[in-house]
Amino acid sequence: DDIDISVHCDMQIFQWLMCYLNEPDSPPQLTVDNVVSVLISSQYLKMQNLVRICVDFMCCNLDEILKMTMDLNCLDQDLLKRMSTTLTVDQLDALHDRRDRLLSKLYMKKLESLLTQEGHQITRCSLCGRLFALKGVDRLVCPSAKIFIDFRGKVLAEHVPSAGFDINKHILGLRAKKLSWREVYWKVWGLIETMHCVVCDQSFQCSELGHCSYCPSPPSFSVGQNRGVYACCGAQAIRFDSSAGGRQRRGCCARDHAVSDGDAETLSCVAKRRQLVCLP
Repeated sequence: DDIDISVHCDMQIFQWLMCYLNEPDSPPQLTVDNVVSVLISSQYLKMQNLVRICVDFMCCNLDEILKMTMDLNCLDQDLLKRMSTTLTVDQLDALHDRRDRLLSKLYMKKLESLLTQEGHQITRCSLCGRLFALKGVDRLVCPSAKIFIDFRGKVLAEHVPSAGFDINKHILGLRAKKLSWREVYWKVWGLIETMHCVVCDQSFQCSELGHCSYCPSPPSFSVGQNRGVYACCGAQAIRFDSSAGGRQRRGCCARDHAVSDGDAETLSCVAKRRQLVCLP
């Protein structure tokens, strides 16, 4: 028996796709009006090259697309992931999405990608309770860890990962505090990325940029004594400290860490978003 098949589609998009198939070297023009429909259709038809072209076009014209009334809920998780991969964080931060139709979804995908990168798994130290990324375990100093010396003679005091920590619960906790996905992304990024201070000679998380401790007054020592006192706060001072960078150097005041030129790009990234990244 003959079977009647009825297909519902936008004829203009159908014609666009037929022109693309027949003349791939001179394809019809993509516009902000048709790109979403072409993208959805090309993905359904598994036209991967056209999907890539549409994603690139959307990312270059996203501000204009967001001004339009078209439904963007039709973009599935795979397309959102492609778009978040194509867009840089600077482009996302510059995006004007007044009704938040897309921005939060893209930042959520950025966060997923960030956390799946090697060494970016975040855990809590079972000794001091601080959050840190595994890639920084050999650079950061734990103020509560026992000091040991490695085979190169380097003095270490490392964080110890907590087996029961769940980063997903931590993120849900941030969301429960009404933080946007953009805010959550930069909070997590600040825990992962590290820099090195040329003043205190310690590595630190970007979230702790303003935590370079110091005492404004120099310490005073009795003759022949290794221990002294800071006049400003009465804290103990050690003339020759063999611990891991003085454990974590403490003081009654705090200032920004000073970094070398090698960390200049990371520092610039933090400076643009200090309120989002840094802890008070």
